[in-house]
Amino acid sequence: MTATGGADVVTVESPVGVRLGAFAAGLTLEQIPADVVQKLRCNVLHDLACALGAHTAGEEIWATLRDRRPAEATLLCDGAQVAAEHAAFANGALVHTRAQDDTHFAAKTHVGAAVMAAALALAERDGRSGAKLATAVVAGCEVAAAVGERLAPPSTARGFRATPVFGTLGAAAAAASILGLDAAGAADAIAIASSFSGGLNQTWIDGSSEYRIQLGMAARNGIAAASLAAAGMHGAARWYEGAAGFARAFADIEDDGAGDWRLGERWRLLDVTYKSYPVCAITQSPVSIAIDLATDNDLAPSDVTSVRCVLNDADRTYPGTVNPGPFGDIAATLMSAQSCVAMALR
Repeated sequence: MTATGGADVVTVESPVGVRLGAFAAGLTLEQIPADVVQKLRCNVLHDLACALGAHTAGEEIWATLRDRRPAEATLLCDGAQVAAEHAAFANGALVHTRAQDDTHFAAKTHVGAAVMAAALALAERDGRSGAKLATAVVAGCEVAAAVGERLAPPSTARGFRATPVFGTLGAAAAAASILGLDAAGAADAIAIASSFSGGLNQTWIDGSSEYRIQLGMAARNGIAAASLAAAGMHGAARWYEGAAGFARAFADIEDDGAGDWRLGERWRLLDVTYKSYPVCAITQSPVSIAIDLATDNDLAPSDVTSVRCVLNDADRTYPGTVNPGPFGDIAATLMSAQSCVAMALR
């Protein structure tokens, strides 16, 4: 990838953040292939449908936000208008509540919830066109997935949850695009967002509510990072590959970001998948198989004495996947292979 960022030429030897910023700022709808645009449409519709399906779970968040003025962006399914960053928070959380939103499996990240929520809130506030919204969402999803696919396995092993870690970067890239920042400004937005990234997987093991709040925070923090960059604040140029940077902190690896990440050439949005059932991506196949077994063999719950579910090591060791309960919150049941398979059979 070669692009211009101010007076500097951006190449594969440039810092990772500079390359990501140049991509996010320079992307136009005309550069996005037709199949990627079509995939984007599917992504947006799928994630909005997930929000609609979770509308009964929104009140506890909406109640804390309805008086957050000025009225700039709409709370999905509620209709109230609040400040853009608060709308992004609530909408990102709502899209993810059913845990059925889009998944980029290599990055272990639900790229749409945080990215779309941030872009949608700012686009509504600033009166941006649908074309601008689409471009921003694609840019954000590509940034989140590009970083995530490199770091997700080792960062997950350390207890970090990939979606809020990488989704925050994508939300910042999308927000920078909506705000019209140049390459340097978008790079600063993503760099600042790297200090806002975070989130733990203990939520799945204990069965607590942070899992959906994490997506709301990623969306809101992305807007905050881009807004700070727009105001002139700078972020660390080597936030990704630095000695005390992102790769070292989250994944405990030395990754100098070398090579061409093929931004704008290999479209990672095309690798995004959709869930048939409101459970973890890991348990989609076991649930589908269990339903087929029960249906094809006319099984009653009383006919089943035991179930053996075989998963690969990466999936089996993902936090919360092997969890027999008891469960105090729906979050734990969405991850537990035991619970998901049992409910599918029942």
